[in-house]
Amino acid sequence: MSKLFSLFLRKEAIGSLLSALAILVASGQPWQPAEAAITVTGRETALGVSFEYSGSIDLTGLSVVASGTAGGFVKPQAPPTILLGFGDYTIYGDVFKTQPSALGPGSALTPATSNLGSIFGVQNDDGIFPDLVAVPASYTTGLLNGSSIFDGATFNTLGLARGVYQWTLSNDDTVVLTVVPEPLTLLGASAAVAWGVAFKRRKSV
Repeated sequence: MSKLFSLFLRKEAIGSLLSALAILVASGQPWQPAEAAITVTGRETALGVSFEYSGSIDLTGLSVVASGTAGGFVKPQAPPTILLGFGDYTIYGDVFKTQPSALGPGSALTPATSNLGSIFGVQNDDGIFPDLVAVPASYTTGLLNGSSIFDGATFNTLGLARGVYQWTLSNDDTVVLTVVPEPLTLLGASAAVAWGVAFKRRKSV
């Protein structure tokens, strides 16, 4: 096989890899989706940040501490809180065996621009209230889903750090939040690495 043809095949393979990555990014599928009772995914786009959640949660053994009506917001720390969707809610308290210490460096509460679906949220113990999980007021069992959108926001302006965060309830159900890497940043980094490898191989040909 000629060196020129070998180099062509390497470029074709790298191009295919980048094309597959671009398709995955465009599809909006979460990276490394976690298995959990409730899965929450945050995505950053050119228009802002969106959070979507889906799943069902076991309330067995949990105690009601409050109720009310609210819409979505995010607060990365002091205490870490994320509430999605909109509607009447019931709060169960003192529910987590494990919880993340923070969702990022920010401490400001940012309300969502718009909300869809059922309400759901989690909050860590803040020294005043116990750790909390909020579900729709009428919820007992079954599938929940909803979303909140923050127009014009980025993960940085919301004070969020990219990563995977998990809350484990006293009954061993889990809530997993995945803050997805920015698609263009991830694609650009992958392209740089791939073409860096190609350039290095070309110099050695």
